[in-house]
Parts: sequence; C-alpha cells; structure tokens
Amino acid sequence: MKRSFLVLSVLFLLVLSGCTVKPAVQKMLNETPLLVLENNSQKIVPVAPQIQQPVLPPIPPPSLVNGKTVQQRLQEAYDRLHTAGSGEHIRASFPDIEKVYVDTPQGGNFPSEILPFTYYYSKEANTTFNICNIDLTVFICQGKLDRLISKTDVENKRCVATPIYLSYASLA
Repeated sequence: MKRSFLVLSVLFLLVLSGCTVKPAVQKMLNETPLLVLENNSQKIVPVAPQIQQPVLPPIPPPSLVNGKTVQQRLQEAYDRLHTAGSGEHIRASFPDIEKVYVDTPQGGNFPSEILPFTYYYSKEANTTFNICNIDLTVFICQGKLDRLISKTDVENKRCVATPIYLSYASLA
C-alpha cells in the first residue's frame, strides 16, 4: 500500500512539473502492482510485464534485371547455350559477372578463332558462365569454377556443356 502511494505520488509530481518519465521510473511503474478498489474492498492486481516484439529486417525484393528474376535469367542462359549472341546475353543479364579464369588450350583440337575460353562468375546467381572468343556460351556451371572444367564436373551435372565442346575437349 505504501509503495502504491509512493508510485502515485511520483506520478502526480511528474505531471505537475511537466517532466517526462525517465526509463528507470517507467520500469518501476510497469513492474509495480496496482491497487484496485472493487466493491469497496482493496485488491492488488499485478501488472503484466511489457514484452517488446523484435524488429525484423525487411525482406529485400528479388533482384530484377530487365524485369526478370535471377531464376528466369538463368533459365534463359541455359536455353541459349551456344547460340548466337549468348555471350552478350550473359553480360546483359548478369551485370555482376567477373572474370575468374582463362583457358587457352595448347595443342588441342579447338579451332584457334574460338580461343580463349573465359570463365565468368556471377555471385548473385552463384553460377560460372564460360564464353569463347566468338561470344558463344560454351558451358554453364553451378557455383564458382575458377579452374579448368573436369569430366567429373560434367558427369555429376554441376556443369552443362555444349556437345561440340565435349567432343573436342579431353577433360581429365
């Protein structure tokens, strides 16, 4: 009862003085049971603790390039594998690509005008695109491939390669 009177007195003084409630006083007010009169009898009702909901970061919208999501752009890249303009399509669809490896096979069966094979990685798509010198996509690999493609990469379906590349390549 004395504590309730003290709390009410503090509140009254704060209101009269025009002060704001300090965090410590606010905590005390939130935790102090209230005195309630019910049918001319006193009853103490505990105050429920205040629970603050966590503030969640906003969910970023999907990254669109030319109005298409990364999944749509990847599907187009696979659909255009080794077709005219496919290299330029990769550059336009994945503006974050960076060169990670260059393969210039020596003494292989590849025509010299298509060399080198340049590997580009898109972090957004987590995909490596291989583009030859005449601007055709040669293969596409899941994840970052910053080394020579291997037979295992193709066999375990990590990489999808054009059949003509596979016929010329001697993958280890």
